[in-house]
Amino acid sequence: MRLASASYRFIPALFFLLLVCRAQLAPPPVPEAPPAAPWTDWLGPVGYARIRARLRDQSALARKDSAVVEVEVQNVFLDRFNPHPGNPSQRGLLRYQLDKHPPVATAQTRRRFDHLGAGEHTITIAVIGDDKRPITPRVKLHLEVP
Repeated sequence: MRLASASYRFIPALFFLLLVCRAQLAPPPVPEAPPAAPWTDWLGPVGYARIRARLRDQSALARKDSAVVEVEVQNVFLDRFNPHPGNPSQRGLLRYQLDKHPPVATAQTRRRFDHLGAGEHTITIAVIGDDKRPITPRVKLHLEVP
């Protein structure tokens, strides 16, 4: 009997050790993602092709000489150009242009620009139609790389 009562004295100590070990083995808290820049206003008339854009993680990526742009569009399909001119659905591609570099046309709504030099940069985005002309107003985003 005496042995059983002595073993109960260690239960609080074992419970305490279990809590301490669990606290030390818990994963570290996940850091919050840096906030993205706010979206631009929607550009373009209501009911027609519209566009808006924003820079993601602007300050963190600027220190790495990079920029990530996110774009949203309304009333237009981002796809290859419309092979049937009589089709009423409007299709287009996003045209991204960094400063005075040649533009890039793609259907991707997220684009990363790397190896930016120090100074101010302008990223211009628009939806272009099959005639390579903009069908939405141009969105201009400004970025400064230290």
